[in-house]
Amino acid sequence: MRFCPSCGANVAQVSADEQRKVVSVLFADLVGHTSRSDGADPEDVRDVLREYYRAVRATIERFGGVVEKFIGDAVMAVFGTPVARGDDAERAVRAALAIPKIIEQLNETSSYPDLEIHMAVNTGEAVVTIEPGSPDGELLVAGDVVNTASRLQSAASPGQVLIGEETFRATRRTIRSEPVPPVSAKGKREPIPAWMAIEALVPLAVRPAQMAFVGRDSESGLIRDIWSRAVTERRPHLVTILGEAGIGKTRLAEEISFDVKASGGQAFHVRELPYEQSSGYETFVQLIREVAGIFESDANPAAMSKLEASLDRLGLEDPALVQLLSVFVRTPEAVADDRRSLFEAARRYVEALASAGGTLIVFEDVHWAHPSTLDLITSLAGRAREVPVLFLALSRPELLDLRPAWGGGLSSSTTMRLEPLPSAAAHWLAAGLVGEGQSELAERIETAASGNPLFIEEMAAWMLERDGGSDDLPTTVRAMIAARLDVLPREERDVLFDACVVG
Repeated sequence: MRFCPSCGANVAQVSADEQRKVVSVLFADLVGHTSRSDGADPEDVRDVLREYYRAVRATIERFGGVVEKFIGDAVMAVFGTPVARGDDAERAVRAALAIPKIIEQLNETSSYPDLEIHMAVNTGEAVVTIEPGSPDGELLVAGDVVNTASRLQSAASPGQVLIGEETFRATRRTIRSEPVPPVSAKGKREPIPAWMAIEALVPLAVRPAQMAFVGRDSESGLIRDIWSRAVTERRPHLVTILGEAGIGKTRLAEEISFDVKASGGQAFHVRELPYEQSSGYETFVQLIREVAGIFESDANPAAMSKLEASLDRLGLEDPALVQLLSVFVRTPEAVADDRRSLFEAARRYVEALASAGGTLIVFEDVHWAHPSTLDLITSLAGRAREVPVLFLALSRPELLDLRPAWGGGLSSSTTMRLEPLPSAAAHWLAAGLVGEGQSELAERIETAASGNPLFIEEMAAWMLERDGGSDDLPTTVRAMIAARLDVLPREERDVLFDACVVG
């Protein structure tokens, strides 16, 4: 078409949108499918590939990726464009780890019951061109990040997911990986460092504290006072901590959790995963599973046995309640529409959990929560009675765009904004990470990080590896900044892109 059928704009005058972006590229390829297809009926081959394409595309899109192209029985997908999210490397690896399950399902019904796949994910800078003319835009991604991903995929054994160095850096807190021998690849002067992704870490597990806890005395003091009142008065309270990515929300929650456990209380952490929501109540399912000690690998009978034993310990012997929670843990979507019963069951569950003593429940990444989860959190905070429980919600500021009146209707609710570290605390943290005799390097890091603790940690590790000789930002930091830029209105982003050329 020469003119847009919606707005009448001259399509010939619309140029492609071209940007430099940090992306994660996923390559997946069926092993030996070409040789097995030799001499096979073309329609059988087509049917197998069609189902393979459909299932793989659905999985990639579920985790927020975009399929750039299918080439024969290989697929290339990109995470981080057209919109960056800050955790795109993790999303790409999670998608890759989910794909072998698709192959297992295909093998159960396919005329080729021995399909295997090998995959790789690599993270780095690329030039991304989004062509106009289609609703989603057609992507073209170019750069060494693509070539390296392809080389890693070729070196992966069947069933393996190899990841590059920057992908490993970006996912080391959320994906368990093991180093493998560097990959020698055509066109590369040096072997490519590589790791094998093993599994995604359980979301509810508290990540180990890696940074010193500094500059948060007033915030932690306020939360400790609220905790003391909640325990003494047996009055539930909701505390919401708002802050940008890397500002230290999780680190603050870890410190509070440590104090709670040291005082004889119990603490539970659940995390929102926007790409694994079936009912919108997955965080509540995580809580029940953590309390009961249910693992993802547990077969259904074992999981239900653990759940029933857990409910018995909590004194929840109502058969109707046990039945509802059992069905909910197995298939959340089966009872998700029955909000009244579900919210009542959640209230009784939390009250029973907290009746044994002071209880802290941390909800991470609430800005990604389904609206039903937000409703559940506020319902629990408002309806739970006479139990010592503190709900701690960690979120980026976008939560207030979704719920401007968040917490406003509750009698016991506190919202605080976590600001960048004060200069003295930021310098102390940077100096401690780079070591003695590196005051100039610490000052450079402090200035560039603008008080963001995670940025300080990432930059310190990055510069120490390069003997302080690099002014480039680590890929992890650039990805988080890109995510902040991509949520801005287009006009403001255009101004920033023009201004960044000036320096």
